[in-house]
Amino acid sequence: MQFARRLATTIFAAAALVALGSAAAGTAQSEPYYKNCAEVRAAGKAPLHEGEPGYAEHLDRDGDGIACEPKR
Repeated sequence: MQFARRLATTIFAAAALVALGSAAAGTAQSEPYYKNCAEVRAAGKAPLHEGEPGYAEHLDRDGDGIACEPKR
């Protein structure tokens, strides 16, 4: 009985780790991260609008919801 309980616990723990790893991997790949606007422009994604993948407040200097917009 103890063997079956240990086996079940081990299987449950392994499944939990696999699920957490899959969730983390999915999150990391689903949202691009740009360090600065030069990276956004190099990727051909400028300008970025709030709600779009890759948009982040640190890229939006004037806080208008448009990041890496062309200089006026």
